[in-house]
Order: sequence, then structure tokens, then C-alpha cells
Amino acid sequence: PFSGNRISFIDALYTSTSATCVTGLIIRDTAKDFTLFGKIVIAFLIQIGGIGYMSFSALLLGLFRGRLSFFDRLAIQESYKTLNLKNIGNFIVKVIIFTGIMESIGAVILLLGFLRKGFPFPHALGHAIFHSISAFCNAGFSTFSNNLGDFKTDIIIPLTVALLLFTGGLGFPVLVEITSKRKYTSIHTKFVLITSSVLFLLGVIVFLPVEWDNTLKGIPLLNKIMVSVFHSLTPRTAGFSLLDISLLKRATIFITMILMFIGASPGGTGGGIKTTTLSVLLIKVKSVLKDEPPNIFGRRISQASVDAAHSIFFFSIFWVLTSFFFILLYENMDILRAAFEVVSAFGTVGLSMGSRSMANVSASYDFSMVGKLIIIITMFVGRVGILTLLSSLMGRERVVIKYPEEKVMVG
Repeated sequence: PFSGNRISFIDALYTSTSATCVTGLIIRDTAKDFTLFGKIVIAFLIQIGGIGYMSFSALLLGLFRGRLSFFDRLAIQESYKTLNLKNIGNFIVKVIIFTGIMESIGAVILLLGFLRKGFPFPHALGHAIFHSISAFCNAGFSTFSNNLGDFKTDIIIPLTVALLLFTGGLGFPVLVEITSKRKYTSIHTKFVLITSSVLFLLGVIVFLPVEWDNTLKGIPLLNKIMVSVFHSLTPRTAGFSLLDISLLKRATIFITMILMFIGASPGGTGGGIKTTTLSVLLIKVKSVLKDEPPNIFGRRISQASVDAAHSIFFFSIFWVLTSFFFILLYENMDILRAAFEVVSAFGTVGLSMGSRSMANVSASYDFSMVGKLIIIITMFVGRVGILTLLSSLMGRERVVIKYPEEKVMVG
């Protein structure tokens, strides 16, 4: 009870899931309906979900045991498939340190931005810390009822949030590799950087001209560009907004849904099918058209990666469409608003066209308990990963260990 004002169990579960899955969809006004303690709990859940369940578990295991067992390392490697077993411990330490540094830098800059806006120091500090954690972890939760809508004519606060969410969305394997002294750049990192840049530019190219005389009307040119940049990045699983999403043109909403479905990069703080999945699928299409193996950067993409990309894309489409069907079945809501909410939940984005009956909350506020449970499960699936979930449910065949044969002298 001391976390919020008369919050029901389903609302608490929804908020907890949204925070842990770093989504940002809300059915309660974070600024008004939660106490200071409630906001701290939300920030803590965002932090756990942001750095990754396996990274957080490894941190706890390292603190209590002093070291990670072979099976602990093997489990973590399943989450970060680009790592070797021998460098798991070092990688986790770098993840924790990098997260702390980025969030601290972000908090300091945001603090200066909020002080510049006239906030008292204690309030500015609280807002700065919360938004820095939420931005780097791509959560989209805000301690302002209007999200960041009151800062669309500012530069420091939106730009800082945009840089934090872009950095967090790249994925920890990429961040660790970029900050290391390695001269060799892995195929994974090249995939992530190129695809992320192309999607970012695509978002800006579409958003700026389409919304020029709509939601961007009356805003200075520099701020129009800044808002376009911000709203090109935020669908990549961030959830922060400077504008009312429901006022965007349908073409912009369509592109936003595509970006939300693609999501961030593997091993990071976001959801969606991931940028590398899109890259592998496009390379496979190219190889089919040219009747050649799926090659890129002087390397051939493994068949296992191609199969995984196909499976992720297919099952993701299936899950989104199934969830969308049941939302339409149980809820009285227009198709576009319902579709946007489902895709946002699956991509763990947090953007919403908003409730029709309550200001400053997501469209899920209008849902029945069944509808809210569907969105809760969809957020969970989007964060954990569709293949991971299906593999855990189906189980794996037991592998019979065959030991080396040895002759023994008898008789």
C-alpha cells in the first residue's frame, strides 16, 4: 500500500512487468499515483531488467559465491552468444561498470538541464536519476505525467535522453567491444552499427517531412530536427515521447510500428525481433536472388543463424497477430490503437496512442483484466525472446553422455 495510491493487484502486476521488461506502458500515472518509495521500486526493477536478468544473477552469484561455476557461465553464454566461456566474468564486470558510468553521466547532464528549467535541487536530482536509468535501460517510464512533452522546445534534456537510449539499445556486447582496444570488429558489431544507423536515418527521413505541418507545426527549425531525431530513436524500444502519439499522421504511426517491431540489438536493454535478425533476413533474401550463399564482409552466415532468424520472424509475427486478435475479441477498441498497443508491448517500447478515458496513461488502461493480462504476457515474451520462451516450454532432448572407451586387462 505504501508504494502507491489504491493500486489494484492487476495494475501493480502490469506496472511491475512493464518496468522489469523495460517497456514503459503504464496504466497508472507514474508521477501522481506512486509514492517516492513506489518510484524507487520501479527504478530498481527497470535497472534489473535493463542490465539483463543473467547479468544481474551473475552479479549476485559472484558476490555470494565469490566466483561463477561452469554452469553459471554456460547459462550466461546462452544470453550473450557472441561470448566465450572464459571471458564471461570480465564481460559482466564491464557491463556493470559501463552501465554505472553512462547512467551517472546522464544523471549529471539531466540534473543541469532540470536546474536550468527552474526545478528545486532535490526534485531535479530525483528526476535526473530516474530518467537516466529509464533512458539507458530503454524503459520509457517518466516521473512527469506528460512524459517529456513539456521539453520539446528544449535541447539538453531530449538530446541527453536520446543518446542514452541509443547507447543502451546497441547491446552490451557491442558496447564492450567498441570501448575495448581490439582492432578487429566482429560481424555482429558491424551488423548492429550499420542496421541501427540505417533505421535511424529512415525514421528521421520519414518523420520530419510527414509531420512538418502537423505535430511539428509552430516549432523552431532546430527543435523540429531534434524532435524528429528523438522520435526516430524512441520506437527502438525506448518509449519516451515529446509529442502526443495519437496526433501523428497514420503514415508516421505505420513507420513507428515497423521500427517498434524490429526493436533494438541483441544483448542490450531492448526488445523486438532485433536488428541482427533483420540483417540476416535481408542478406538471405539477397543470396536467394543472386543464387549464392549468404555472404557478408567476407564471411558466410551460418545456416543456424539463418534458421534462427526465420524462426524468430515467423513466431514473432504469429504472436503479435494472435495477441492482436484476442485484444479485438475481448476489447472494444479501434483497430489501429489496438495494433499499436500490441506491437509496442511486444517490442517492449512503451509508446501508446493513449487511453480514451484517462489522460497520461496507455491505451491498456481501457482494457479489461483479460486485455491487460494479454499485454502483460506479450511484454514478457518480447523481453525474454520468443525462441527462448518456446525452447524452455518445449524442453530439450536428454543427451546421453558416452565416455571414451578403455581396455581393461581381465583374466
